[in-house]
Amino acid sequence: MEINEMSAYGISKSIADIIEQGFSYDEETGEVYFQQDDLNSLQEALDKKIDSICGLIKSYEAKAEGLKQRDKEIKATQKRYESKADRLKKYLNVLLEMNDKNDGMQTENYVVSYRKSSSGEIFDSEALSKYIESKPELKEKYYTKLY
Repeated sequence: MEINEMSAYGISKSIADIIEQGFSYDEETGEVYFQQDDLNSLQEALDKKIDSICGLIKSYEAKAEGLKQRDKEIKATQKRYESKADRLKKYLNVLLEMNDKNDGMQTENYVVSYRKSSSGEIFDSEALSKYIESKPELKEKYYTKLY
């Protein structure tokens, strides 16, 4: 087998064999692959393999960093569109109120309506947690598994 075709592990093993035994050979055929003077060429091949691996590591790190940057850009763009949508919702709400359409309305493509809801303040979150945990139907409704 040519030195260039060997894996880094194979090259390392051959170097170790040469250091231990002075050469490496195929146990089945008895063919000698490397002599003592081949140690330098094996070391050069190993250095090239290591250099290639280092290049791959740098390449993958650069790609990961690029993806991380792209992710930040996507999140910023997402936040901009969410903000625009929220501003348009507020604008639409003002338009409906100004034109006495508080009950909502229907357009050619959309139905705009309001839901009745009420808000409340939680003063004792521990008591609320205990209450929800005591009722299985509430537990399923208000708790989400994270795993």
